[in-house]
Amino acid sequence: MRFFRNILMLASAAVMLAAVSSCEEATEETTIVTYSASGNLSSSTDLGTPEPSIADYTEAIKSVLGGGYATEEMDADVIAACDAVYREHQEAISAGDVVAHGTVEIRKALGSTTSSSESYDYTVIKTYDYNK
Repeated sequence: MRFFRNILMLASAAVMLAAVSSCEEATEETTIVTYSASGNLSSSTDLGTPEPSIADYTEAIKSVLGGGYATEEMDADVIAACDAVYREHQEAISAGDVVAHGTVEIRKALGSTTSSSESYDYTVIKTYDYNK
C-alpha cells in the first residue's frame, strides 16, 4: 500500500512540474509592431474630388497589416502602400483638382505582449511633404 501511495505522489509531482513548465513557455514575449499616420494635412477642392487626408494613409496601412498591428516589421510594405497614396494625392494636385498643404508622417512603434506599458516609443519611417 505504501508503495502505491509513493508512486501516486511521484506521479502527482511530475504532473505539477509539467504544468508549471508549460505555463512558463506560454508567457513567451511576442513582438507587436504598429504603424500609424499622423501630421497636419489640410486640403480643399471645388470639383467634388475627394480631398487628400491622413485617413487615406491609415486605410492603406490597415490593408497591408490586415488589421491594427503585425507581429513582424513590415516597413517596406507599409511604405510602398503609403507611397501609392501619396502618388494619387499628387496626381490630383497636379491636375489642379485639389489644393493641399502640410506633412504626413508614417510612424512605427514596437511593443510586446508582455509589456505593461501602454505607450511605446515610435520611429518616423517616412514623411510626405505637401508644401511644394
